[in-house]
Amino acid sequence: MMMKNKSTVLCLILMMAAIVPLTGCWDRREINDVAFILTSAIDMEPNGQFRVTMQVPLAGQLGGPSGGGGGTGGNKTYYIDSDTGRTIREAIAKVQSRSARRLYSAHRRVIIIGEELARTRGIREIFEAIARFPENRITAYMIVSKGKALDLLNTKPSLERFSGEAMREMAKTEGRIVINIKNVAQALSTPFTDPLLLYMGAKNTEGSPDKTSEVEVLGYAHFRQDKMVDTFEHEKANAINWLRKQPHPYDYVIPFGKQSISLEMTEGRTTVTPILLNDGSVKFRIKAKGRIAVMENLSGSDLTDPNVFGQVRKVAGDRLRQELLDTLHQIQQHKTDPLAWGGDVWRRNPRKWEANYRHNWREKLSEANFDLQVQIDIVQIGYISSNIAEVTRQ
Repeated sequence: MMMKNKSTVLCLILMMAAIVPLTGCWDRREINDVAFILTSAIDMEPNGQFRVTMQVPLAGQLGGPSGGGGGTGGNKTYYIDSDTGRTIREAIAKVQSRSARRLYSAHRRVIIIGEELARTRGIREIFEAIARFPENRITAYMIVSKGKALDLLNTKPSLERFSGEAMREMAKTEGRIVINIKNVAQALSTPFTDPLLLYMGAKNTEGSPDKTSEVEVLGYAHFRQDKMVDTFEHEKANAINWLRKQPHPYDYVIPFGKQSISLEMTEGRTTVTPILLNDGSVKFRIKAKGRIAVMENLSGSDLTDPNVFGQVRKVAGDRLRQELLDTLHQIQQHKTDPLAWGGDVWRRNPRKWEANYRHNWREKLSEANFDLQVQIDIVQIGYISSNIAEVTRQ
């Protein structure tokens, strides 16, 4: 019995001796040896090389007062460095060669692409540098900058510590189409589907002597395959949200009566039904239903009058209908499919897709007809029917 107990104890000791070496982290990195990249910007130089710019927080300064960027001293909370290369990796390696810490991109939240690069060279090559290593997270947001990506990264928003953080907050705003590395890669790898990327620019603040450079959402970058061909801005950006079945609240103004009426689109719903015709063409039945609230009435019209009420509904509906048509015509002009309607046709009728549409879908979509039905309901006109400061006639 004693020998049996000794054998058991010996086995336990041997097992513990074998496990102890496995408890260490062979590939650990001390946080003091790592520089976390929050945002990367990629541009194209006149000589065709890539310029890669990186924004890195200075951990020792994050607990102090808010500061600007561009250096490592004082109270600044981040620094920005940049270099060029024949490949993106070569440019990063040049920046790494003068960094005392290892550049680490697992926490990168935003990738900015310069407009010139997106239009001339395209964005497909960028995925070679991103997807080859698991360190790069595919949930990072992808943004196209108006002008150079470097300039957008160098903005100094007042409400956030980092410009990249401001862009991330704007990119994930409720109701906005989520556009990250994974979504863009899926669109590029799907035949006849084209990606959309958020389109942002720098804007100097107004009304204050202390000028700051803020990040501004301009709309969406319009792509044909991997190259940018146009933009959807202002009303067309809202129309894209409708056509992608993701409308979100926004304000707009319609002319009415003597002046104008400000409205808020509080909610909306869209259905898109492809109709495959016998002659091989395609037609889309689009139904858009929205609800609006009157935010400001400068027209002098009495909105409690049923006739006026109905006219406002009609003008608002006609405005939305025209915006949707203008956006659809732009898509047809460039022979693109940023709405992924080709995939919808294929899912509904794979046989007809294979026989009539697969080999020339872009041409078919550019010649498609649209049955557009818009319904707008006014759900709120406010608590007053006329301006409370208006002179009352005796």
